[in-house]
Amino acid sequence: GSFFYFSRDYRFIIKTIHHTEHKFLLKILKEYYTHVKQNPHTLISRFYGLHRVKLPHGRKIHFVVMNNIFPADKVYEKFDLKGSEVGREYPEEKAAQALDPTLKDLNWIKRGKSLELGPEKGALFEEQLRRDTELLKSVNVMDYSLLVGIYKMERDARDTHLNRRGTMYKF
Repeated sequence: GSFFYFSRDYRFIIKTIHHTEHKFLLKILKEYYTHVKQNPHTLISRFYGLHRVKLPHGRKIHFVVMNNIFPADKVYEKFDLKGSEVGREYPEEKAAQALDPTLKDLNWIKRGKSLELGPEKGALFEEQLRRDTELLKSVNVMDYSLLVGIYKMERDARDTHLNRRGTMYKF
């Protein structure tokens, strides 16, 4: 039931929210702020503003300004992963026709996707996930997921360089 608006450069999202969500975000603001400050690599969305506009006749619109982790023109596939298989499949025939579908856990599994981070980055990733889920549990958020974007990188020999470990850097 929310409306989404994007900044011209797609870096920011304005999302309308219900009054109850507005109240909840105000309630957890201190814990959220502390967590983001102490965890610069948090995977939790970054909120930059929580607002309310009062329209004529007393109607109020609540909205948040937040980061957009997926520039619209670059993401190839998106997955909303919750760690469950119950009701967690986006119909493949519908995905083939949709402009920008967000696929789910069973699509991830059936398409043979995986995250390959290596031991050091994998440990850092898992630790950040643990910290983030601890915050969400502490503020009684029951429904959360990991949004994963897959990008198609076009490699061009003119602007790609390898370091000594074979890691590719794009300039």
